[in-house]
Amino acid sequence: MLPGSSIKLGEALGALATGHICFSGFGMVASAVARRPERPSADGQASASPELTKVVSSMYGGRGLDPSVCAHDVTFTDPAACCAGTSEVVEAFRALAAACRPEHVEPPLSIRAERHAGLDCTEFFLHQRYFRNTMLLPRGLEVRSVLVVHTDADTGRVRAFEERWNGAPLLQWVPFRWVRRINGMLSSLVTPYIAR
Repeated sequence: MLPGSSIKLGEALGALATGHICFSGFGMVASAVARRPERPSADGQASASPELTKVVSSMYGGRGLDPSVCAHDVTFTDPAACCAGTSEVVEAFRALAAACRPEHVEPPLSIRAERHAGLDCTEFFLHQRYFRNTMLLPRGLEVRSVLVVHTDADTGRVRAFEERWNGAPLLQWVPFRWVRRINGMLSSLVTPYIAR
């Protein structure tokens, strides 16, 4: 390799890393600063199956995700990452429980249910607390979000989870989708070692 080419390669990798960090950060900040949704009123609720409500409650209550409720190609997407496949998604919620100590401020609340093209789409309002009783956050960090769950209408298996922090839709421009996917892959490789 020529001496000048290694410098150019280093510059290109540095530019890629900087772009990745910028798009990741912007996507997360855009959702984090959105207006927090209020708990929907009783007349705005929709009925979700008790089984699906139990799945969501377990995931966000620190008890993880049972892989048997998911399709093999299930995805989980939030502003930070996109995990694809059962093993990545299950690992994401195992690591969430280990590292963030999630707990419900209020139980998950089903707010909308629709059917589109063979998929049942159910939205849940989440009001969570993370990192409680830690040195930096003794009272924890409260987060309100909307979780959209797509299940196969025939089998009932979950095909996709999409968490919208503060109810803000995810940024869909291609670079945001790519950095979320890269973050999801990196997360599934790293969290087994650092979030035990």
